[in-house]
Amino acid sequence: EVGLGGIWAEMEAKREALQSELDSALQKIGQLEADNGAFRASEQAKTSEISSLRDALLEQSRIVHTLSAEVETSNEQKTQLEVQKEHLTESLSRLSLEKTDLLER
Repeated sequence: EVGLGGIWAEMEAKREALQSELDSALQKIGQLEADNGAFRASEQAKTSEISSLRDALLEQSRIVHTLSAEVETSNEQKTQLEVQKEHLTESLSRLSLEKTDLLER
């Protein structure tokens, strides 16, 4: 027959075992919370990087659009200058012919 002292000792041993399990579980919870915090920080950093990359891409897209418009304007100006050159060349040829004609008279 086990006396009160034996029962008390057995209950104390069970309490210590449960306390040990509880401490272990609390440590695991603390580690999981730390891991979760690190994961969230990593995800936040990735989200921030994605946002920065998106902003940079939008800026590059705007620059490309602006440059495309400038190239189109430049091409139009080049075409106009080529037409003017052609007209001037024709006028110069006519003037040269007129000069030659006048000199021959």
